Amino acid sequence: MIRFPLLLLLVSLTAGCALTTDEVALNYQPLAPAVAVPGAQAVMVTVHYVEARSSNRDRVSVKKNGYGMEMASIISKQPISQYVKSTIEGELRERGFQIGVGNVFVNVELDKFFNDFKIGFFSGDAVSEVTISCQVKNAAGAILYARTVTGTADIPGVMLASGTNAKLSLDKAFPVAVSQLVTDPNFIQALLHAGTPVAQGTPAKRVSLPTS
Repeated sequence: MIRFPLLLLLVSLTAGCALTTDEVALNYQPLAPAVAVPGAQAVMVTVHYVEARSSNRDRVSVKKNGYGMEMASIISKQPISQYVKSTIEGELRERGFQIGVGNVFVNVELDKFFNDFKIGFFSGDAVSEVTISCQVKNAAGAILYARTVTGTADIPGVMLASGTNAKLSLDKAFPVAVSQLVTDPNFIQALLHAGTPVAQGTPAKRVSLPTS
């Protein structure tokens, strides 16, 4: 006789949570320690952030009910623009590069930063994707490097489409994307080359790049 009221109470509480916006504090943890780059200390890098997401720029996920219907938003406590830019700058500093107003420009364009909950019969998955497009330019505006990197993560067995679970998935996906960029030898060589003065009229050398 008391099971039915308890079930109603549980459904009511779950629905109430699904209608409340969650704020999450994303926490970047690098996949591996940075290695100092010889000559990097002589290169001053300016990092520019470019927002390529068309809408909901503060939203990193959305809650869903048991039927897979979208409910309240999940947003980041820190602006994603600041989070991504400061992370890239931090990784460059760890490798010995100087960050400031210089003659080497890194354009970081955020294409996607989102977690999607996949609802199953007994549980679901928290599936995240972070996609970043990056260019390295020298003082003359020549593009020495261009690449798009994507980090993904899948947290299985999720019982609630909540901010906590979205954070767990995004905290795994973002470092994968960043690692693909900052550990790319072509990226590092482009930074070093862009920071090397060239004779007037000498064409800039573009680094050979992978397609993805």
